[in-house]
Amino acid sequence: MDYREFYRDIAYDRDWDYIKPYVHEEVRIDTGIKHKRITGLGENKEIYVPEWAKGKVQAHADHFLTSIEQEIEEHGDQCYPPYLMVTPFDAELFGHWWFEGPEWIGQVLAKGEKRIQFITPQSYINRHFRDFETGHVSFATWGRDGYGHVWVNEKNQYLYRHHQRMEMDLATMVALISHPSVLEERALKQMVREWMLAVSSDWAFIIDGDSAVQYAEERFSTHLSRFDAIKTKLINGDVSENWLTTVENEFPFLKAVDHNIFLSPHDFYVQSRESEEDKRNEKRSILMLSWEFPPMMVGGLSRHVFDLSRAMVNLGHEVHVLTSHVDGYPDYEINQGVHVHRVRGLQPHSDQFFDWVGSLNLAMVQYMNKFARKHDFDVIHAHDWLVGVAATALKRSLQIPLLATIHATEHGRNNGIHSELQYEINQKEWELTYEADRVIVCSDYMEKELSTIFSLSKDKLSIIPNGVDFELIKPKSVSRHIETNEAFTIFSVGRMVREKGYQTVIDAASILKERNMKIRFVIAGKGPMLETYQQQVRDRQLESHITFLGFISDEERNEWFYRCDATIFPSLYEPFGIVALEGLASGKATIVSDTGGLAGIIRHEENGVKFYPGDEMSLVSQVLYLYNHPILREALATEGLNDVRTRFDWGTIATETEKQIEKCLGEELELTI
Repeated sequence: MDYREFYRDIAYDRDWDYIKPYVHEEVRIDTGIKHKRITGLGENKEIYVPEWAKGKVQAHADHFLTSIEQEIEEHGDQCYPPYLMVTPFDAELFGHWWFEGPEWIGQVLAKGEKRIQFITPQSYINRHFRDFETGHVSFATWGRDGYGHVWVNEKNQYLYRHHQRMEMDLATMVALISHPSVLEERALKQMVREWMLAVSSDWAFIIDGDSAVQYAEERFSTHLSRFDAIKTKLINGDVSENWLTTVENEFPFLKAVDHNIFLSPHDFYVQSRESEEDKRNEKRSILMLSWEFPPMMVGGLSRHVFDLSRAMVNLGHEVHVLTSHVDGYPDYEINQGVHVHRVRGLQPHSDQFFDWVGSLNLAMVQYMNKFARKHDFDVIHAHDWLVGVAATALKRSLQIPLLATIHATEHGRNNGIHSELQYEINQKEWELTYEADRVIVCSDYMEKELSTIFSLSKDKLSIIPNGVDFELIKPKSVSRHIETNEAFTIFSVGRMVREKGYQTVIDAASILKERNMKIRFVIAGKGPMLETYQQQVRDRQLESHITFLGFISDEERNEWFYRCDATIFPSLYEPFGIVALEGLASGKATIVSDTGGLAGIIRHEENGVKFYPGDEMSLVSQVLYLYNHPILREALATEGLNDVRTRFDWGTIATETEKQIEKCLGEELELTI
């Protein structure tokens, strides 16, 4: 066999005269030094050769992996949920009964890394929980006569009433001492250790086997009495440092213990509410700057600031948004808890966009310097370069930290800097990131872009994704203005600019028309390229396969999300892609170009599909994939929806933003070694 023999210890194999000087009290005990290997059922064992054992480990790891691959070849065609093989192990064998066990499992993982996809049961359940049926396992199938009789019988059954009482006591003590001192927390952790040692299945096993009954009963009673002693001292408030240290050292076991696992759902809720109240008592006053805010919605920035500001209010902070004037809307209002200040630029009708932006920033500074005389702010949060001048000026005049979120860059939008205007915008972006105390970006792609273009240190950057509010994309009613169409419908919404990639969709629609496919694209949004795209559709006679709607209301957008069969976002450049999240949140299979932040949101053929940016043939291939596989299309939609709910929740995003604000304020000092 070549593996090390467990029982043959040198203390028993060598003569007594040899071993006597090395043992205590002249009693043979296990030394852990074992020189024999498994070589049959008899008493004669050969010398252990580590190199041979290592060879067996390699061979057995290969055999295990090959067996898995053979099983997958026979049964792995199950498509959804993906085929899963479970490999449970009795962990106590590894390194103990089976000395080479840890090395074997290490080789299985190393050799199988490129051959097999490993996943934990918890991760698998999180991905596919909607597709499972509930199963109920029996009490125990391992044990004497196929039942758990070894561990529960007339000899040892008395143990379990004490186990249950200890668990109830633990739950009570953890709930009662919800804000323990350092010493009380140590005592609670030691109660958990005593409970774990008392409920060990070894005691029931030993008592059943009549092998060392007195020892097992004494160990159980010892830990039970120690548990009760700690509980009594905690209740009476007389736990001493010296006494507790002695208790801890008598049976050293598990340094890291989480006693809060004994909190009941109700107690956890109560404590979390108390924690939330504490946070609310430490609320911040946040000044957000954004050139657009509802009802002005030119791009995704407006919706981001709207959703984030409301989420920050829900955390207990006071949020003021300073934005540009919109005709017909008040200069000041409180919108869902957010204080909205709208100011008119000093040149509101300027034909030069750069001049218009500059005059808006001057107006913002003048307004806020006056307002700040009667209201104190803790931090400024600026969104994109268009408010960068105002943000920098207010940082100095108000003497408070500046947090900046960069949603996109001029360099990225244009694949470089090619004009004087682009250069000026690029400079303003750099100035904002330079002046900011911390910078937030929405994706790994954007982090890399800012690090490269502006030479920003990654220590200054934090990645916080965009989110989606499910309530804002639910259709409130069924409109009669949207016609019913039998064609397979793919919907998109975005700005009509080159970088959004809608030219690729037009070219793909032409190919699908040539193939006589009943597939149409419906695209909503306004922008400088809208009329050009609409004219192309007419010139190429693609009216039955692609429609550019122009501007539509939020309610119409929501209904198109509801009615379509799939969604598409074909950007050539996209720092994040909040509209892609809305497509996933609407419960529809989503197609995106494999670029920027979109590439990080969609995992190909897991929660959506990707195509090569600007490649109409690649797009056609993915459209036909969804069209021809309705079951897989629904599976992708389900996984995408689950992703949005777990990864892109605005509450989580607000909490992460809160952490960055606290870092700006210097309340979280990070040590770099």
